[in-house]
Amino acid sequence: MRKRRRDSEDGSPHEKRRRLTGGSSNKTSTEDITSVKNLQSLLAFNQDAGPIARQNFHTFKLYLESIAYGDDPALQSSRRAILLQYLDHQPITTADRQHPGASDLFKAWSFANQSNNENLYSAITAVLALLLKTISHHVDFQIAGRNLCNLFLDTDHLKVLERGLSAEKSKDHVISPCLRLLTQLVSFDGGFAAKRVYRNKDVTFKRLDTFLNLRLDSKVVDSRSRRKIPVRNVALQYLFANLRLQDPATKTEILAHGRLSRSLFQDIKEDSPSIIRETLQVVLDDVLKDGKIAHRAKGRLFTDQVLSSIAKLYSYTSNLDTNGDENNQEKQNIPDLAHTFLLSACTTPQYGVLLQPGAPHQGELPFRIPHFLRSFRRFALTPAFHNEI
Repeated sequence: MRKRRRDSEDGSPHEKRRRLTGGSSNKTSTEDITSVKNLQSLLAFNQDAGPIARQNFHTFKLYLESIAYGDDPALQSSRRAILLQYLDHQPITTADRQHPGASDLFKAWSFANQSNNENLYSAITAVLALLLKTISHHVDFQIAGRNLCNLFLDTDHLKVLERGLSAEKSKDHVISPCLRLLTQLVSFDGGFAAKRVYRNKDVTFKRLDTFLNLRLDSKVVDSRSRRKIPVRNVALQYLFANLRLQDPATKTEILAHGRLSRSLFQDIKEDSPSIIRETLQVVLDDVLKDGKIAHRAKGRLFTDQVLSSIAKLYSYTSNLDTNGDENNQEKQNIPDLAHTFLLSACTTPQYGVLLQPGAPHQGELPFRIPHFLRSFRRFALTPAFHNEI
């Protein structure tokens, strides 16, 4: 067997072959992205990139965050211009035609799905959600953003999204980015794609009632774990976006899903003050006060179980410390908010709890319920009631 020559042709020793890694020397920082070519190079699809691909998407995430949350208007403006150029110069071909978009991003997303690379899939999904959020408030991105929304709802890409929504309940790092992406799809441009999102409800509403029940384990004492945002909170934002932006007919369909209504209010006393406040406000403003939603549809929301769950807020206490503004005063306000909500829901004929005009005893109910609620609240504040809950 022939031995390899020790020296090269010029007599110098052979240099060892360098190992290609994702080390610091190969990293690209946001400062390096000064043109659309830099951004195209950063996000160029390469199925053999390995760890470098994830690092590149992390850099792109930081780039988007500098646009969305930065405090340098000049830098934000220049980076937005580069981002817009990138989206305009990345056409994607679907079954019917060619769209401006972000072809390399979608290729990488599909590849991560096909190769079962869970971490890369999760990272790209989170970046795609942030991309939509970053461009959502800028009119220059309206066309590009609408194209992206249409592409996400393309059959092939819905299948990619479905993978994350089908993940095991313990994989919140996969589920939450998918729910955030759906939230941005519904919210973009005042609900441009909201109806199409619901039309694909077999995917986009898949297991939503299950996700609404995925809270953090109350027994967890690890500070890092307690800082995590529960899947329930992310799922709530998605549901709220639909209740705010869907048309009355679609909202009526959503309310008809009994499991969703139950999951929305089930164990609401375990939620943080900010989540409770937003839940009651969205239901009041975007469901009960919507005159185009039928009385019967609203009434389906308020089952005995739902009313009981809300009534338990009269004895609300919270050990959650996820937000600095959740002080004792805010916790004390929750019983007042619950009382005001129930009083309004149970005494306003259009809100669905009361029987429709002409039903037996309709005339006296509005006068009896406030007295009942005041009495119930006094009882609810006693230690015996608290221990019973």
